[in-house]
Amino acid sequence: MNTTVIRKAQKAFTGVSEILAVENENDVDELRMREKALALFNELREQASDVHEMSLEEINAEIKAAREEKRMKKCLVTQ
Repeated sequence: MNTTVIRKAQKAFTGVSEILAVENENDVDELRMREKALALFNELREQASDVHEMSLEEINAEIKAAREEKRMKKCLVTQ
């Protein structure tokens, strides 16, 4: 099969680039989808960079609150 497109792609997490030889239109579509996904992932990482890390106590409090809310909804449905 003939190689129709050669594009440069970036591996997620490592920042290392590699050359991908794309042999058919389906591969081109897949490469475009991966590039979009990587761009969105990097955007989310950047947005999360200025969010403080939660303490274990904060995490446990959120879990407890969510469980309590679930219990309350279950009680309302069964009544």
